[in-house]
Amino acid sequence: MRYRWSIVLAVMLLASLPAESQCPSGPEDIHANTICGLSIGMKPDQVLAIMKRPPDEGQEQNGDIVSAWKLPKGNILVVRFRKKQFVGALSLDFHPELMARDLELPASRVEELPLGTSGSRYDPKRKLEYHIAETQNSENLIWYREVQAPGGYTFEVGFQSPSRLKKLGERFSRAVVASKYITVRKGELAKLDEAMSTPPAKPPGPASLPPPN
Repeated sequence: MRYRWSIVLAVMLLASLPAESQCPSGPEDIHANTICGLSIGMKPDQVLAIMKRPPDEGQEQNGDIVSAWKLPKGNILVVRFRKKQFVGALSLDFHPELMARDLELPASRVEELPLGTSGSRYDPKRKLEYHIAETQNSENLIWYREVQAPGGYTFEVGFQSPSRLKKLGERFSRAVVASKYITVRKGELAKLDEAMSTPPAKPPGPASLPPPN
């Protein structure tokens, strides 16, 4: 019984500081289609302009560059530059982890979702629908929604729980949020590449006047 109450106390003490308070770009809605003002498709110079300093860590992975910034109060921002040219994925690891209910996720009772199933919750206040599912290895729970980008590809905005095999155990990990992520799934990457290779449309020039009589 004492051990059980220790777990409950640990969950209650998880900080609920807004993630945006650590971002150089300033406050933003935790449910925004951005993380710290960064979005899919941004070029490296645009990212550096917003972050205001080089990354703390960086490495090449399968032709991409993965950069990480340690934010002032403990969160870690990770940016994956697809083909070293533009942002293809973002994630923000919460340190300490947060409670799903504090993030106003419509899946606040997701701990009741049976293992191996999926579902969705609609939040009428925000007019956002989050799908609820498990990762492929069934180790984490995810809350996610899909967004259609103007470039013709779809990206995913979501939150992920910590592993159910570690720390707080299965029940509590399903009510805790370890990270926020924004990514383009594998099936949409070709559309993203095409959108990024298409030059932006030029604004229309001034209308020509008819020749004088």
